[in-house]
Amino acid sequence: ATKFARYPNGAGEDLLAAKGALFAVVDVPHVGLVVVGNTHLNAGSDHNVRLEQAEILLAALRELRAEVQSAGKSLAGVAVTGDWNIDGKFFWEIGTPYARLREKMEREGLADAWASISELVATPEDRGKGDDYRESEEYLVEYGITSDQNKVPSPTRLDHMWISGAKADKVVVLAPSEWRADLKLRKQWHSGSAEALVLLEAQCAARLTDHGAITVDLRFPTGR
Repeated sequence: ATKFARYPNGAGEDLLAAKGALFAVVDVPHVGLVVVGNTHLNAGSDHNVRLEQAEILLAALRELRAEVQSAGKSLAGVAVTGDWNIDGKFFWEIGTPYARLREKMEREGLADAWASISELVATPEDRGKGDDYRESEEYLVEYGITSDQNKVPSPTRLDHMWISGAKADKVVVLAPSEWRADLKLRKQWHSGSAEALVLLEAQCAARLTDHGAITVDLRFPTGR
């Protein structure tokens, strides 16, 4: 079973895009039926638009869950990922756009896989660093693997995965070279290098995302 929910709202240039949420029910060996979802929320500065889109996503997920149940089947879990365009850097703070999104997701039983790992390794000292948690190539190189180090990688542009029915055993932020253009080239471009711009455009065309891509190892009660 599959379901696509198009977002009727948008802001800025995203008004020209047909963004939405796509779901599929996948029969995973040794696990069971898992809903896998992907989305791309509105870009730009209007957080309210993104939160409205999250409501549409969750409504579609509820419908799909009901369809599976009405067919006499049960789900082992849910995993929804994508480009959320929401800064989860200070995930413990209250009232931020991320916190508002997280509240909506958790009401549907969905937990942020990255935050669930980060909350285990973050210390009060880490959380007090404030703006030291900045998005930078050097920072991500040093603190790229959340479950293997005692630091919290907090890139502003992180792609999150929301899960239910499973535990995140390990969350890895991929090396910056795999998801964003070369730091040296970016600096040359900002200095006015036309050659650097050509090379940057080639790199951007080849990358999978312009956000911090993650991989997640999920453990379900019946398997992983």
